[in-house]
Amino acid sequence: VTQLSSGISNILYILDEPTTGLHPKDTHKLLTLIKKLRDLGNTVIIVEHGIQVMLAADKIIDIGPSAGEAGGYITAQGTPKELMQNKVSETGAYLSGKKLVSIPGRTPALEKDKWVCLEGVNGNNLKNISISFPVHAIICITGVSGSGKSTLVAQGILPGIQNYPDGKNITHSAYASVTGAGHFDKIIHITQKPIGRSSRSTPATYTGIMDEIRILFAQTDAAREKHFKQSHFSFNSKDGQCPVCHGYGYQSLDTQFMPSAAVECPMCKGRKFHDETLAVSYNGKNIAEVMDMSIDEAFLFFYDHRKLSLILQTLNEIGLGYLQLGQSSQTLSGGEAQRIKLATELSVSPSNRALYLLDEPTTGLHFSDIQNLLIILDKIVQNKNTVILIE
Repeated sequence: VTQLSSGISNILYILDEPTTGLHPKDTHKLLTLIKKLRDLGNTVIIVEHGIQVMLAADKIIDIGPSAGEAGGYITAQGTPKELMQNKVSETGAYLSGKKLVSIPGRTPALEKDKWVCLEGVNGNNLKNISISFPVHAIICITGVSGSGKSTLVAQGILPGIQNYPDGKNITHSAYASVTGAGHFDKIIHITQKPIGRSSRSTPATYTGIMDEIRILFAQTDAAREKHFKQSHFSFNSKDGQCPVCHGYGYQSLDTQFMPSAAVECPMCKGRKFHDETLAVSYNGKNIAEVMDMSIDEAFLFFYDHRKLSLILQTLNEIGLGYLQLGQSSQTLSGGEAQRIKLATELSVSPSNRALYLLDEPTTGLHFSDIQNLLIILDKIVQNKNTVILIE
């Protein structure tokens, strides 16, 4: 809006998923503004998964064919119509309707006595509302931006279920009463917050994969000969980290008049570990080489290790097989972080009386990724759990 009011032209605008969290009604308004920017003589490049935006584009550039190492190619480009006619583009197949995100063909058996009711929910703009939802089902909370979806979950449903010890409801300022909360043993609230604030946080450390890998390396003959412990295979420990970069893999150079720059560590060459640790191998790979593996590669590499393969398979099934085990959490999108949290919960602590709360889990997802997510959510419900998602 600020840019429109200036009336300037010959500007290149680059927008990164501007429809995130928007209702289709709001997306239509946003597209009207973007077209006005274009008509003023500007160019707008948008990174986007939303079908409304793609159909409104003058040209689409489709990158793929898959993610991670399997991506990085132009699979198709042209007008929306040309993309729909392209036989290679998976995006085009979804746009044309040749491929569809299929909804699991299951009719949930909703039991009359297994419902949860919240009365008199208040908070922000919620006006003393009452809701009820079935157990062992997928419940979607939707509405235009700013309508109160997140408030209903964070200030109504979440405290309403949590404040129910031993079957006794505790009064709360955000709601009047709750019935049926005893159907749940626990709540798993999965947000889009990063899985770690430090660059040291990775998918491997967050999911517990790293702990298992360190155990395997510490049990090798080479590690026992050197009297190495599990800490010698952690870049967060002085026992194993490179003494120059302290396990970061890079050094920060401070310049007087410019932002600091990160350069590859001259000693470990970005591998984060010292030479003695790197000399120890497990099935022909040292710890740095394992951290460079994608989840897909790691699943095959650790196939015979039951605990590791279970976590890796779940990450794979949820569509994250392209991520590297040692990839910094700071490079992950909100949708990727949320799916890592979900996969961790599913593989580490499976339940059959849990309430899963998800906040816009399809953020930043392609049609095919949404398909994988739906399959996972359906499995959760089939295991007698309940899923509530804002979407």
